[in-house]
Amino acid sequence: MPMIRNYNPQKMWGMLLMTIILVFVASCEKNAFDFSRFNGTDSPSEWGVPLADATYSIESIVSRLGNNSVLVVGEDNILTMVYNAEFDEIVKASSFFDFDNIYEEDDVVIVPGSSSLHRDNTELSYTVTLEMSNPYFRLISGVMESGNLHMVITHGFDGGGTLTVSSSEIFTSDEMPFSHTVELTQNQNDIHLNLAGYIVRPHDDNEVDITVDFSTPEQVNLTEEKVVHYNYTGSSLALREADLVQVSRIAVPYEKDMNVHIQNGSFGGDVIVYDPIINISVKNSFDKEGNCHLSSTTFSGGGNPDASLLPSPVDIQIPNSPYAFQVSEMSTISSIHFYTNYTTLHVDGEVTVEPTAETIHIDRNSSISVRIATKIPLKINMNDISFRDTIQMNAVDLPTADRIKDMTLQILFENDLPIDMETQIYFCDDNYAIVDSAFLNPHILQGAYANAPVFCEPIYIHKTDFDEISRLLNCDNLLLSVKLYTHGRVDVDVRRYLRTKVSAKWSLYL
Repeated sequence: MPMIRNYNPQKMWGMLLMTIILVFVASCEKNAFDFSRFNGTDSPSEWGVPLADATYSIESIVSRLGNNSVLVVGEDNILTMVYNAEFDEIVKASSFFDFDNIYEEDDVVIVPGSSSLHRDNTELSYTVTLEMSNPYFRLISGVMESGNLHMVITHGFDGGGTLTVSSSEIFTSDEMPFSHTVELTQNQNDIHLNLAGYIVRPHDDNEVDITVDFSTPEQVNLTEEKVVHYNYTGSSLALREADLVQVSRIAVPYEKDMNVHIQNGSFGGDVIVYDPIINISVKNSFDKEGNCHLSSTTFSGGGNPDASLLPSPVDIQIPNSPYAFQVSEMSTISSIHFYTNYTTLHVDGEVTVEPTAETIHIDRNSSISVRIATKIPLKINMNDISFRDTIQMNAVDLPTADRIKDMTLQILFENDLPIDMETQIYFCDDNYAIVDSAFLNPHILQGAYANAPVFCEPIYIHKTDFDEISRLLNCDNLLLSVKLYTHGRVDVDVRRYLRTKVSAKWSLYL
């Protein structure tokens, strides 16, 4: 009975089933499952004392891996790895609707001969330009989200009269031309204008002309030039929405590296996975079709050859879909050689929007967003996949070693998984030195390849040697060593299961 005192068998078989999943999954937390329903030696059985009797389905294990965002169960009940790369707003209108601050300073020479003399008033004017430059679009009409215009005009007049700032290319919401008039002060005027909500209709160079007019009763010497010094600053210039024509190609790259989280240090070997799928989802509120060029989706790391899901780059048309993501699904290859110690999935490409002669209407929230989901169903072929893990044993009440005459452990298996397993269990002391093994030779669990559970004959482990029993009573750990094999491709269906039943009995000296 020494093994039974320190050994919690349900953990061993739980870990055994987990190896099927953990070949593909992020880190496994030891003792992650609650087996508190096992009541130790509380009740008798047909053979000895039951230590564990439970069914472990893949679905139940996956449901307990709540912190794992990679594993999902598909509609066909096949366990699937899904890596999601989201590229929010690769192309966004706000990049083209926000303009740099503008600062201009200059002298304007106004020739009196070009001014008009009306009664006692002298009228003079000059024009400045507000640039709304953009390399991609010709702006036809737009509504300003924000815009502050600060004008300082040094003119040398004595004051009196008016100063008017106006533009035939800026309009109010009711389509009235923009005009702002202030009283002309002595020598200098300081003017602040808020353009938010105004409509702009630039001329062909994306420029807006603003005219400054003086009307003053002061008489100007018609034989002298009038010099006006000005500076103006345009800040927070941004459009809310616009009608425009795209004049040049937009090309925006995207790239992402994702941590694959497969290797946790306990595995070795590799597998072949079948029927990987790439889903490209796009949402386009840009009022124009585009193109999503996917250059690569490649697994790498661990010193292994790269495994690409794309034999060559692919292009996906991006239709107008302002309210929902449109999904394109592709199966690019039939299988890949997948190493368990890959560390990275790299995705990169480019979204492009070609020029057009047509007018398009977009607002500052218009964008093109992309989601790329790499889906790898666990339809696999495994050969000599190895797994090793140390499990701490939990003590149960047992007689002392000198009272035990002999002991027998019975282990039963019911395997509904289509995977062969070569298992060995080692008993270790507190320094993890191996003291003994459960089986003389690795025990083979046959896979359920005929879609029906496979029952194995009971396994009996019998101990009579006092020294051997004493050594096992002092063991604190189990070392579980497993190799997994399939014979060709199998599907990891979450409904499949492994059932274990462990019982023990012993005889004592009276």
